[in-house]
Amino acid sequence: EEEKWASDLGLPSPLFAIAPGGGSNPRDDVFQKRWIPDRLAVIAERLSASGLRLVLLGGPEDRDASAELERLCSCSMLNLTGKTTWGQTAAILDRCIGYLGPDTGTSHLSSARGIPSVVLFGPSSPEAIYPRGLVIAVAGSVECSPCYSNSLFPGCSQERAICMEAVDVEDVWTAINSSLEVHR
Repeated sequence: EEEKWASDLGLPSPLFAIAPGGGSNPRDDVFQKRWIPDRLAVIAERLSASGLRLVLLGGPEDRDASAELERLCSCSMLNLTGKTTWGQTAAILDRCIGYLGPDTGTSHLSSARGIPSVVLFGPSSPEAIYPRGLVIAVAGSVECSPCYSNSLFPGCSQERAICMEAVDVEDVWTAINSSLEVHR
């Protein structure tokens, strides 16, 4: 049913998914997992300029992050944030040639669907959550990271999430290009 729904949308191609939000789960909110919006906008503009069509995904709690990305970008994006069920999100991801987002539920779904995924890490560790080779993990290097495991978030010991600030645009761009090599 979800596959038919996604097919009926007439999604553009080639399609690349971005999850700007994340960090909210049934136990707690860890919005420190979100990447810097200005940097995400640089990547979105580059993806669009390279001929990829962009779709924004996430839950209702991610609408603000997607709206901020749209505000910062001049490129066109299909914003489905908070508008799809979990099954519909999977069906959309099945039509994507790549994915970018922080360590969040949509990232887990993307990798589970076999989509070439670049996942950004700050408070959490890729080794604790994702099997090696399933995603390309990009993390900044700061002494206090990772500070969050699969338990309640202890809170950031810094004034802000310096671990996500340490994630470099060029490192993310390189990772995306590596993940897309299989489709070129």
